[in-house]
Amino acid sequence: MAAHSLREKVPVLLLVSGLLLTPSRNVLAYRPEAMPGWPKVVQSSSVFLERCGPSLADVDGNGSLDILVGTSEGTLWVWDYQGNLLPGWPQSVPDPGMIQGVPVPGDVNADGQMDVVACVNDSFATDTGFIYVWNSQGQLLPGWPQALMGWMTEASLSDPNSDGTLEVLVAIQAGDAIQVEIRQFDGTALPGWPQPMGSRWPCLSPSVGDIDNDGQVEIVAFSSDSLCAWEADGTRMNGWPVVPASGYVFYGWSSPALADFDRDGDLEIVVVSYIQGPPFDGYIHVYDHAGKPFRGWSYHCVIYPNDTPAIGDVDGDHDLEIVISTHDYTLHALDLDKNTVLGWPFSEFGLTGCYPILGDLDGDDNLEIITGDNRTRNGGRLHAFDHDGTVAACWPLGTIGFTAWNSAVLGDVEPNNTVNMVNLSVSWPAGEAWVWLWELSAPYDPDKIEWECLSHDIWHTGCYGFQVPSE
Repeated sequence: MAAHSLREKVPVLLLVSGLLLTPSRNVLAYRPEAMPGWPKVVQSSSVFLERCGPSLADVDGNGSLDILVGTSEGTLWVWDYQGNLLPGWPQSVPDPGMIQGVPVPGDVNADGQMDVVACVNDSFATDTGFIYVWNSQGQLLPGWPQALMGWMTEASLSDPNSDGTLEVLVAIQAGDAIQVEIRQFDGTALPGWPQPMGSRWPCLSPSVGDIDNDGQVEIVAFSSDSLCAWEADGTRMNGWPVVPASGYVFYGWSSPALADFDRDGDLEIVVVSYIQGPPFDGYIHVYDHAGKPFRGWSYHCVIYPNDTPAIGDVDGDHDLEIVISTHDYTLHALDLDKNTVLGWPFSEFGLTGCYPILGDLDGDDNLEIITGDNRTRNGGRLHAFDHDGTVAACWPLGTIGFTAWNSAVLGDVEPNNTVNMVNLSVSWPAGEAWVWLWELSAPYDPDKIEWECLSHDIWHTGCYGFQVPSE
C-alpha cells in the first residue's frame, strides 16, 4: 500500500456551538495539555545532543511517578510530577562526563528502595566509560561507579542469576572490540562475563528474555557484525551468533526487540540491518530462538530502518505487529506475513530515527503510535497516529527543539487513572534540553500500554509482555 501524507489523513473536524468535535466524540476531552510546572529546561551539550529520552519511576516511594532525565552535560535530574526536585537531586558526574542514554530505575540491591542507573561517557577524551548507581536520595551505592574500558549508551536491568538482586547489563565499545558486561549489585562482574560479540558499533543496550522457554532468561545483544544470545552464565546458545548479509551491518542506535509472535512459548528476536553506502537500503529481520530466520522473515526496506522496533497488536487482530521508521521519513506497521497493516505506511517529512511507542491514548481500546520527528532542530513535533494510520485528533504537538532520537514514555504519574506522557526535546546549537510532561486525559489501562518507552519497559528488557515487578 502506498504511503500517504499528513494532508490526506487529518480527520474531519466540526465546529458546533464553539466546541471542536469529530462526528463521533468530543476530541477536546483528549487534547494533550502540558501539566503545571512543565516543561523544564536544563543545560545540554551543543555537540553531543541528548539521545534516547526520559524515564518514569516512583523513586521516593510516595506512590506517584517521578521524572528522570540525564544530560550530556553530565547531570541526572529527578523531579516529582509537580516539577519539584526530589531531595538529593540533581547529581552530576565529573567533567567531561556525559549521560546520553535513558536513566534506568530499579531496586538494584534489593533493599526495598528505588535506585537509578546511568551510563557515563567522557566525550571520547579517553577510552573509559562509567556505570553509576545512586540510591533514591542521590547517594552512590557501595561499589559504584564502575570504570569500564570503552563507550556505552545505556544500561538494562534484570536478575539473570535469580539471586533476588538486579544485575546491570551494558554493551560497550573499546576501540573496534564490542562486548557485553554484566555487573552485580555491588559492582563486581557476574561470573561468566564479560563476553565478546564482534566489532564496530554496539547496540544501545542488551535485551533480556526467556527466548527458549526453559524457565531462565537469556541475554541478546549485537555489534555491527554479530547478533548473539547467551545463557545467564555466559555460555553462547546453540545457533548463535548470526551475522548480517555481506556489506550490511546491524544498526547500532537500536536494540533487539523480543516477542512471542507465534504464541508457542519461546521468543523471536527483531533487529534491523543496513548498508552504509549507496543504495542505503536495509532489512528488518526476525530470528527464532535458535538463530534461524523465523518463517523466512526478512523485510527489505528501500531506505534503511533507523530505530529500535516497537511491537504490539496495532490493528486489534490479536496478532503482533512490528512498528519502525525508515530514513525516507516513513513509519511502517508490518504483520508477520510481511504485509503492511491496513492504513500504513505513513510518510511525512521528519519521521525518522524516532523510537516509536504504543499505547491507547484516547480510551477507544485501540493502540496509538507515538513518535517524534527530526523536521528541524529547533521546531520539533510529537506525532500520534491511530491504529489505522490516521492522524490522532489534536496531534501533532509542537515543542521547543529537536524531538528525534528520543523516545517518549507513558504512565500514570499522579496516579489518577489517566495517561501521562514525558518526552525530551533539544534546542541545537543553543545547548538547552526541554523536559515535557503531558496530561493526555485518556483512561489509564496498563494492559493497553503495549510498548511504553524505548526498549519496551523502564528496565529496557526489550521484551514484549514483560512487566517490571512492583517494588
